[in-house]
Amino acid sequence: MRAREGLIRKLLAEGRSNLVIVYTYCQDMYDAMSHNVVPATIQEFEQLAEHYGISSVWMGLHAWNEVKKGRMTWDEWLPDGLHPTHRGSLSYGQSVISFLERDRITEQTLERVDKEKEKPLLTPLNPCHWENVQLLPFEDVQLEGPWTIRRSTAVMPRVDRILSTSAIGAKLSFSFVGKGLALAFDFGKKSAEFSYRLDGADAIITCRERPDWCGDGGWFQIYWIADELMEGTHHIELEVVHGNCPECKGTNFHLGLIGILK
Repeated sequence: MRAREGLIRKLLAEGRSNLVIVYTYCQDMYDAMSHNVVPATIQEFEQLAEHYGISSVWMGLHAWNEVKKGRMTWDEWLPDGLHPTHRGSLSYGQSVISFLERDRITEQTLERVDKEKEKPLLTPLNPCHWENVQLLPFEDVQLEGPWTIRRSTAVMPRVDRILSTSAIGAKLSFSFVGKGLALAFDFGKKSAEFSYRLDGADAIITCRERPDWCGDGGWFQIYWIADELMEGTHHIELEVVHGNCPECKGTNFHLGLIGILK
């Protein structure tokens, strides 16, 4: 919820006041929806939508009702329980189109949107929201051992460069000012684990899950080091390790982003 609210506030602060939240479907929602209950994750989003005056479209419910009415089969919608086929995507799109047709932009709507852009941001629901974040450049990281910085668009399209090594024992360290720290990786079964010390505390060795569907790499995964630190300067030291578990089949350490929560 802190991440969601932070993102919404960043968009609103940029003047993007005409927002719409759309909800898809995942298998975890089945029990709730089969008993006509709104899934918890959608209830949480709706709290934010109501607070910030944002419209929403429940695409997953529209498709669910189409299946109930016999207009499409479940395997035409979601054969794997998550990713829609062309028919399922059509159903999702139709629900959004219907919403937009009901809420066509008129001159009055545009005037309302322009006025909303001038309004200050509302008081947040959670004062610990994650609106204020920034990236730490790789150039601010101290390295020990064989490291390279290389382009990554073929591996992680959302990331421009990655800080990379495959050497067990390679180390990095850096200081930062903020309340939280997150690391984003190109992750997979051939990825290394790592140990880290934050502000001189005891070392923590990571042990990340590698599901059966996980490939050797290409999974954009975020690892949170901390998110409720005291305000001020902090220091982290990190060392690459193999992982010593059956699912860990390599030592690729591909760091895509260093995120600092202010």
